[in-house]
Amino acid sequence: MSKTKLSLNGISRNLTNCEKFLGRFTFSTGLFFFLKSIVFVAIIYALYYAYAIRVLNAKMYGELIHEFDPWFNYRAAEYLSTHGWSSFFQWFDYMSWYPLGRPVGSTIYPGMQITAVAIHRVLNAVGIHMSINAVCVYIPAWFGVVATLLNALITYEISGSLLAVAVAAYTFSMVPAHTMRSMAGEFDNECIAVAAMLLCFYLWIRSLRNARSWPVGLVTGLAYGYMVAAWGGHVFTLNMIALHAGLSALLDWALNRYNPSLLYSYSLFFIVGTTIATRVPPVGMSPFKSLEQLSALLVFVFLWTLHMSEALRKRADVNNIRSRKCLRIRIRALSMTAFGLVLAAALLLPLGYFQSFSHRVRALFLKHTYTGNPLVDSVAEHQATSRETFQSFLRICETGWILGFALLLLNCVMRETPAKTFVLIYSVAAYYFSQRMSRLLILAGPVASTLTGFIFGLTAEYVFSTLWWNVATGDPEAEVGSVLDKRKTLFKTNTKKKEITHNDKKKTVMAVSLPQ
Repeated sequence: MSKTKLSLNGISRNLTNCEKFLGRFTFSTGLFFFLKSIVFVAIIYALYYAYAIRVLNAKMYGELIHEFDPWFNYRAAEYLSTHGWSSFFQWFDYMSWYPLGRPVGSTIYPGMQITAVAIHRVLNAVGIHMSINAVCVYIPAWFGVVATLLNALITYEISGSLLAVAVAAYTFSMVPAHTMRSMAGEFDNECIAVAAMLLCFYLWIRSLRNARSWPVGLVTGLAYGYMVAAWGGHVFTLNMIALHAGLSALLDWALNRYNPSLLYSYSLFFIVGTTIATRVPPVGMSPFKSLEQLSALLVFVFLWTLHMSEALRKRADVNNIRSRKCLRIRIRALSMTAFGLVLAAALLLPLGYFQSFSHRVRALFLKHTYTGNPLVDSVAEHQATSRETFQSFLRICETGWILGFALLLLNCVMRETPAKTFVLIYSVAAYYFSQRMSRLLILAGPVASTLTGFIFGLTAEYVFSTLWWNVATGDPEAEVGSVLDKRKTLFKTNTKKKEITHNDKKKTVMAVSLPQ
């Protein structure tokens, strides 16, 4: 009896010195700090590497703005810095689109220029004197580092593995699909828009992490407002979040559950983001008119209709969401809403209220020769992506993307989370659009790196758990968990609970045995 007590006390002392490193994998405290330090150093190095690659051309050739669009964007930033806010939005540039000229204030997405001027003034205020030209040169590299960090955070949300984060950060830091738009001097909209897009995506899935996270939806709306001011590709961001919200609501319905946090988070995002978007000159009221953006409004109405039907269900004392009574309640509510929407559309359509799809959006679904716009049809980057281009811009991430998608899909079936479903949807959309138009390869870079990190981190976790299965307790029966699930893992597990006594306190240990 005394030997048993002594043995249990020894196990307890070992358990009190345990920490988690990869997902839910348990190491001794000393080994934990050593491994965690290595991974943090790797993540920091990936961020440094992302910056070093992007400023290489500036070190070799000087602080130069290159290409036509970046040069115009620099001129606009310089004009904003010199003449101020009001003059900038009333500026008619006679040197652009000669001899017609260009009304800059109503045709430009000003987020990049505002960002450059704000950084320039902050640096000068703290004693770091840089010209507006130098700031515009280095902004792509700075935001490349920010995008790398945000992509790493998204990877952590779906994996919980620091090793997966390190791999995702390192691969994204150098993937050509992103570096092609974020080299120093490439002062174009995409250089900051990718970071803004990833910020929106991260905050969105973060707002759905648990029932109390929905206030983060407010910050998501602010991030989306910045995204709108930075790039016309904000339509992709808006539709991705709207699609995920709508499919999540349908998934909850199928799984016999209702999540009000989804409604609260999406409502904050939509209201705040749309309010800011309507203040951006090229956008205006298009969130309520453009067929490209109306999906977000429809999802907003759909979620509130479900919420009202949920109140009616509770009033009718119906417990099962998938019951016939609940189905009748929801069909009745959705039918009334659909009737109202159809009636509104029938009244507004003859007035020419709605805006049709743009030529670039049509090019994503039709052959490029039939868009009707010679400018869109003639530009090389608007053509479909060849197989060779796809491979050269993604490199090893192409294989990691495919394998990671398959494993994440299997993992999501076992243990579904909003972050995982979002990355799956984003992956499918990015793959389709990047195949249809070569310039949209920039959308594929982040998710390809994320899933490459996911597959590598998950594989490494299983390998480590096989090598050091008894490091915490010295007991072959006391195995570690996997990031896949506490109860159901990819590898069939047997779970045991042990109660051990140490210093008059009871502790319960979950022990998982993997097959030999």
